[in-house]
Amino acid sequence: MRREQRFVPEPSQDEGIRSAVVGTLGSHGTEPAAIDLLVQLLDDPSPQVRIPALSSLGFLRRPSTLRKICSLANDDSPRVRAWVAIALGNFSSLELAELGVSAVLDQLAADADPYVRDEAAAARRRKPSSSPPVESVLGEADLGGS
Repeated sequence: MRREQRFVPEPSQDEGIRSAVVGTLGSHGTEPAAIDLLVQLLDDPSPQVRIPALSSLGFLRRPSTLRKICSLANDDSPRVRAWVAIALGNFSSLELAELGVSAVLDQLAADADPYVRDEAAAARRRKPSSSPPVESVLGEADLGGS
């Protein structure tokens, strides 16, 4: 019988190890399994793990991850909330509107923390118009597909 392997580090493991896993996943982020693991790591108890996961997911711009990214807009950590804004700033206004999550940037723009407000304002300024996400620019062969 084949034993299932665990790739998501346990919260009991060292924060540095968990953070390193996020960095490795981010470098392989166009693979669906890596995206799934990055999304799971958004639930990590440490902001030092959630932040690089947000960064990677924002860079990759997968619309399927938007709702999970937005779910961290009420995170206890102001740095995590700021990185939600940064990640959202990588999506086009159209992508945000189509999925009904534009209001999250409004919420972050009114955050009590000035760093979060500044990043929300910056995210609005850098909105890409309609450039496609990474996976739609690369062909199947570039993504490791057959």
